[in-house]
Formats: sequence, C-alpha cells, structure tokens
Amino acid sequence: MDCGPTAVRSALGPESAAVSPQPAACSPRVDTVLAAPYTTTLMAKTDLASGPRAGRDSGPRRSWIYWTVATLVLLAGFADLARGGETLAPILLVIGYCVLVPLAILR
Repeated sequence: MDCGPTAVRSALGPESAAVSPQPAACSPRVDTVLAAPYTTTLMAKTDLASGPRAGRDSGPRRSWIYWTVATLVLLAGFADLARGGETLAPILLVIGYCVLVPLAILR
C-alpha cells in the first residue's frame, strides 16, 4: 500500500487538487538513506588513528623544536617592542604568530 500524498491524490481522481491526510495504516517513517552519504563525509577522518602520517617524523622532538623557535622569536619580538623598537618588533611578532605558531601546531 502506497502511503504518499500522490496515492491519496490519485485515489480521489485527477480533477481533485486537495490532498487528504494519510490513512491510519501508514506510519510516518524517517528516511535515513538520503542522510547516510552526508554523515559519512562530514565526520572526522579515522585514518589518522592508524598511525603517523607518511613522510612525517613521528618523534615528539621535531614538534618541540618548532615550539621552541616560535617562543624564542616571539620573546625577541616582545623584548624589542618593550625597548621601543618600531621595525624589528612587528616583523618578529608577525613571523612568530602568523608563520611559526601555526607551523608548530600543524607539525
């Protein structure tokens, strides 16, 4: 038994434009077939849990090197800013915050 609005419309005849409510035998159902492709593409990728990415150093030492360089560059930028530097301080701070910190996060 077809429970959609077209089945009710066709039972009333082609000249009827009104759609009556669904019969009592039809129960509302959730269509999960259309949602399946969307949920799998929006979920986080699980292939990262299988191990380190190819071509990357798996040791924590490389990450600490990036964070140490970023911290030193930022401290030098703030030290130059504190003593009144107008040229070197902004350059160091931009390099530190816009290049080195994101690089350290991604590595």
